[in-house]
Amino acid sequence: QPSTSMNHRLNLGLDYSTNSYTEERPWGFFYQTTGDREVDQALDRNINVDYAGSYSSDITVPFLNLDLASSTSWGAQYYDGFNQGLNGFGEEFSGPGDKVLQSGVITEVSEDWLRIASGGFFAQQQFGWNDRLFLTLGARWDGFSTFGENFGMAFYPKASMAYTISDHDFWPSWWETMKLRAALGESGRAPGPFASKRTWASTSGDDNQAAVILSELGNEDVGPERTQEIEGGFEASMFEGRLSIDFTYFDQTTSDALLRLDRPSSIGTEQALLTNLGEVSNAGYEFTANANLLTTRNFSWDLGGNYYHGEDEVVSLGPVTDERLKGKPVSAQFGDCVTNADAVGERPDFEECYLGGARPTTPFGINTRVTLFRNLTLEALGEYQGGHIKQNGTARQNVRRRFWATCQNVIDDVEAGTWALYTALDLANCSYRDANYSMWTFPGDFFKLRALTLSYRMPESLLP
Repeated sequence: QPSTSMNHRLNLGLDYSTNSYTEERPWGFFYQTTGDREVDQALDRNINVDYAGSYSSDITVPFLNLDLASSTSWGAQYYDGFNQGLNGFGEEFSGPGDKVLQSGVITEVSEDWLRIASGGFFAQQQFGWNDRLFLTLGARWDGFSTFGENFGMAFYPKASMAYTISDHDFWPSWWETMKLRAALGESGRAPGPFASKRTWASTSGDDNQAAVILSELGNEDVGPERTQEIEGGFEASMFEGRLSIDFTYFDQTTSDALLRLDRPSSIGTEQALLTNLGEVSNAGYEFTANANLLTTRNFSWDLGGNYYHGEDEVVSLGPVTDERLKGKPVSAQFGDCVTNADAVGERPDFEECYLGGARPTTPFGINTRVTLFRNLTLEALGEYQGGHIKQNGTARQNVRRRFWATCQNVIDDVEAGTWALYTALDLANCSYRDANYSMWTFPGDFFKLRALTLSYRMPESLLP
C-alpha cells in the first residue's frame, strides 16, 4: 500500500501432491497361484498467480455539480496445471519373496499426462455518488491453452448499477434497507484439452510394424462458449433485521456452444470435430427469504427458504440442428407414444414424441431452526425438485421378464393368448412384447428431508 489511495495485492500459490498405490497378490495366492502386482503413481502440480491493484480518488464534475467517488481497478491471473499418472502391472511370478513389476512374465505399463494453462487480465472503473448510487464498467481478456491457434484471446465486457433507495428520507423507517441492482455482461467456458490440437494414436501395421493413425482432427479456430446475461433484482431488510429478502431475475443466451460436427470419413478419421455452433437461451428467477419469527429470553424460531425457476431451450445447433430440439430444453428426452391408446384388442402403434426434460426446472429449499434456553437447537433442511421426468427402468425390465405385480394380470393373459380385452395402452405398459421405457416415464417431482440436526451447547459455567 504505497499510499492511502492506492493498493496492490499479489498472491502466489503452489499445490503439489503425489499419490502412490500398491496392490499385490503373493505367489501361492488361493485363486491367483502365480501372484500379481500393481503399482499406480500420480502427481498433481498447480500454480496460481493473482495480481490486483486499485486507485481511489474523489472527482468533481463542475457542470453537473456532482461529487463522485472513483475507484479504478486492474489485475491479471495465471494458472498452470499439470497432472501425470503411471500405472504398471505384472503377473505370473516364478516364486515367492519380494517382487518388482518386471519380475512377472507378463507386464503392462500405461502413462498419461496433461497440462493446461490459462491467463488473463482485467480492468474496472467504478463511480459512486453520495454512497448511494454505484456504476461499474469493466472488461476481461482471457487466453486458454485449449483455444485454437487462430482464435486469440476472449473479450468479456460487463456493466452494473446498484442504488440504495432506502437512504432517502421518504423511505419508511421499518424498512431499513432496500438496494436495487441491475447488471449485464459476458462470460465464457473454454473447450476441453486437445480440442484444438491434431493428435495421433499408435497402432500396428503390416507385419506388426509400428504405425500411427489420426485420432483427433483438432480445430484451429475453436474458442470458448460465450454466455451473455442480463439480470436485475433487489436486496431488502426490514423489521429491525428480522426479515431479509433477495430477488434476482436473469435472462441469458449462450452462443458459440461447443458441439461435435461430423466430418466425412474420407479425411482419415471418423472423429467428429469440436466446433462453436450452437445457441441456447435460459431465463428465470431466484428468491431467498430468511425470517426471525419469534425471539424471547428462552426461545427463538428462525425460518428461511429459497425458490428457483429457470427454463432453458435450444435455439440452434448450427448445421447439425435437429428440428425436434428447437424450443425444447437442453436435457430433452424423446421416446415412443401410443397413437391408438384406447383401441381394444389391438397391439399398440408407436410414434416418436417429446416426453419432457430430465433436469429440474423448479427446485426450492426450506430450513428452520428452533433454539430452547439458548443452548438446545433443532435444525431441519428440506428440498423439493420438480418440473422434470424420471424413468422407472426396474419396472420396464421386470415386465420384460414377465414378473411385475401391478402388471401381472396383463402379463399372464398375454402369455395365455387372452389379451384381446385390453387396450393398446394397457399392452404398451404391461405386455412383455411391447413395453418400453417411454411407457414407464413419470414426473420426477420429489421432496426430501435433507438434514435433521439436534445440538446442545454446554453452558460456560460447566467448563473449566
